[in-house]
Amino acid sequence: MNIVALDEVGRGAISGPVVVAGTFWKQSLQTPHWVNQIKDSKQLTPRFREKLLKDFQNTLSQPISMTFESYPEEKLVASFNLQKNSDGPRAFKATPQDVLCLALSAQDVDEKGIWNCIQALAASIISQFHQKYGAFDIWMDGSLPTKIFKDSQTLPQKTFIKGDLRFKEIGLSSIVAKVLRDSYMTKLDSEWPRFMFSRHKGYGTAFHRSILKNEITREHRKTFLTKILP
Repeated sequence: MNIVALDEVGRGAISGPVVVAGTFWKQSLQTPHWVNQIKDSKQLTPRFREKLLKDFQNTLSQPISMTFESYPEEKLVASFNLQKNSDGPRAFKATPQDVLCLALSAQDVDEKGIWNCIQALAASIISQFHQKYGAFDIWMDGSLPTKIFKDSQTLPQKTFIKGDLRFKEIGLSSIVAKVLRDSYMTKLDSEWPRFMFSRHKGYGTAFHRSILKNEITREHRKTFLTKILP
């Protein structure tokens, strides 16, 4: 059994992109030792998240990077009949073999809506992996929506409540998305130093909200600021 595990980062931020990462796992005789250290990205220190990403990178021939997508024009089909599983899948040994990390901008979030953007990113990852690897099971964190594009074939899918915490496959996708989004937000300091994006990563902290009283940037989601700005 092969698996694609998905998770998102940046859904609740008031600035910056929304990001979805997917990792492709192939059943194997043993699991790499570093995989056993994976947890939900929010429970790990930034340094340890970066270490795990480096461990993953060392197993791949291509660099791990975040790619901005153009919002697709295809319409989404109806949701699959997915069940939120309280019980996990049977334990099995697997090795992560591939990764995709895709993003849509704050402007896309304003124009299309946050859930539509997350759906589009997840669907693109599923479609690209399906073209490359054929059939696989899809594991998603319980916070993800469940629609895909009509040109994607039906694949076995499960969503797990707190999946990023409970399963290393989803946890690794969470780490990829978190590290790459944080890196992008940190680099924004060179253009807008007074916002200190490296400090809050685009989330609505008290400091961030205080700066918004005088200025906003193209990285801000205007539809998210309606309850903050007068």
